[in-house]
Amino acid sequence: MDRIMKCINENIGSSEFNVEKLAEEVGVSRAQLHRKMKEITGISTGEFIRNIRLEQAARLIDEGTINITQVAYAVGFSNQTHFSTLFKRHYGMSPSEYSHRTSEKK
Repeated sequence: MDRIMKCINENIGSSEFNVEKLAEEVGVSRAQLHRKMKEITGISTGEFIRNIRLEQAARLIDEGTINITQVAYAVGFSNQTHFSTLFKRHYGMSPSEYSHRTSEKK
């Protein structure tokens, strides 16, 4: 799991990084990686990578140093609309709503 997390974090900004590349980097087959991830986390490998990206995006939004479009690209999303949709599904609010809520807490 440490190798998987290290690999994901090293490649988080790459929109080209996917399950196949992760499997190749950690030296297991895609099917074996999927089985192990499902066993350990209860979710698919793709969903796990996506969740890590969204959590990193939330941290970047909390910092407030870059705008939401830059955040999306920084965590490996090449499509802003897709990023916003997934962020809203994960956090229950859009990235801009999340940013606004975060800035109100400060």
